[in-house]
Amino acid sequence: MWAQSPELIAHLNKLKAEQEQAEYNRMITNVDRKWNQSDGMHLGQEIRSGRKQLASIVNFLLSVVATFAFGYRVLIGLSMAFAVAIAELYFMARVEI
Repeated sequence: MWAQSPELIAHLNKLKAEQEQAEYNRMITNVDRKWNQSDGMHLGQEIRSGRKQLASIVNFLLSVVATFAFGYRVLIGLSMAFAVAIAELYFMARVEI
């Protein structure tokens, strides 16, 4: 076996640490540093955005339910009117003949 000198081992450890630091720096280049600050502005923006989305979802659901209820009542009313019209035509035709 070959004996390694302490200078070589120290130099290899230094190069390995530099390589790991360079790799770490490459990984964090896209990280937004503002998220690390504790100013609370981003949290407020997120809450406002969440409220807008929640309001949109509730508005959509209420519109669909209200339209269904209105349409259901209109269809029942039209079907009842159609049934009465048929009955009236039947009795009118029976009396006239």
